[in-house]
Amino acid sequence: MSKVLKPQKVAVDIDGPLIRLTIGDLEVRMEYETALKVSQWLRVRGKQAKRLAGDASRHWSSVGVLDGLTGDPKDLEKLLPRAASFDVDVK
Repeated sequence: MSKVLKPQKVAVDIDGPLIRLTIGDLEVRMEYETALKVSQWLRVRGKQAKRLAGDASRHWSSVGVLDGLTGDPKDLEKLLPRAASFDVDVK
């Protein structure tokens, strides 16, 4: 049986020209090219694991908060021109 990461502090910060990834007490610094490669690996493997777990949903509940939007799709297209789909709550 494989080991699963237990819930703990996970953070990503910028440290000058480097990216700092912190998982629990482990801290790793890497150049942005490496960080982009690692993020792509996590994204691809995460999608595969999600599919193998039987979760076929494609819904993201929240990625960030966008203030000042009217809810007009044209506003959203300017901000996210390559997004296939997205959800925005206008308050």
